Amino acid sequence: MTEWQLRDYHVQPEHFDEFLGEWTSIVLPLRRAHGFSVLAWSIPDESRFVWLIGWDGPGSLEAADVAYYASPERKAVTPDPSRLLIERRHLAASAVASWRPGIESHEAGA
Repeated sequence: MTEWQLRDYHVQPEHFDEFLGEWTSIVLPLRRAHGFSVLAWSIPDESRFVWLIGWDGPGSLEAADVAYYASPERKAVTPDPSRLLIERRHLAASAVASWRPGIESHEAGA
């Protein structure tokens, strides 16, 4: 079963577009290459970036995240997009239900 975490970032308003560019061109491909599932949204009016990161590989999401940050590819990211953040929150999230048109509902525990 996939383990999820909600990440909510408040980005420096004057650097919002810069953050989005760096995150989508550098962080997102690295996360995918390391086996993470990623869903992300921007909220420009609030200078917020919200994303879900999922892990269904071996071990825990926490262990996979530690390995990701310790990887040579991630350590080589310069400058680090996190320098543009004012605040960040990471919250464990449990799936309750998902639905998309044309796809049968997948409820947790069903």
